Amino acid sequence: MTADEDYAVNSNDSEGEFDYESLLQEQQAKPQPAQPDPAVAKLVEEFKPIAQVAKSHMEHEAAKAEQETISQAIEVVKADESLSGVSDKIVEGFLNLQYIRDNAFKEAFDNRAGNPAAWNSALKAASESLSGEIGSLKSTNDADDTAAALATVKGTSETEIEKELEVKPKELFAMSDHDFAEFKRNLGA
Repeated sequence: MTADEDYAVNSNDSEGEFDYESLLQEQQAKPQPAQPDPAVAKLVEEFKPIAQVAKSHMEHEAAKAEQETISQAIEVVKADESLSGVSDKIVEGFLNLQYIRDNAFKEAFDNRAGNPAAWNSALKAASESLSGEIGSLKSTNDADDTAAALATVKGTSETEIEKELEVKPKELFAMSDHDFAEFKRNLGA
């Protein structure tokens, strides 16, 4: 557009008229988006189920690889003698908790392929931490067991306890931890 034509269009705007023809020409001059080829669209639709199967397979393989990594991590943690009797579920739960709470452990796990030394170091630290936790649990349980054994040896026989409280050994094994602790308190142990 020349300056005179632009002025003419603008002057028409000021009078309330609008030059629709110039607007139409501008719109037609703009490149229009290409219409998709129907054959390509059909091919894309036919490929979607194949892509979904491939995606599902990749997700399954990734989950399998991650579970294998977790199993290996459990083995590394349980290599500590003090953790050899601990169940795999407890170790896995502890490792999951470490992943959630400890950013350094999370980073080491997420980058285990890129920096295996950091991952091994994080596992060793987790093993030591879990060993400390399990050790503190064992020491309190051992003290309780020792006190109960001493109380039994000091003058109360098993048959006297059964007669006094009318409790059979089978019933003792069926008690929850809380009920058993209550039972021991009633014995004076």
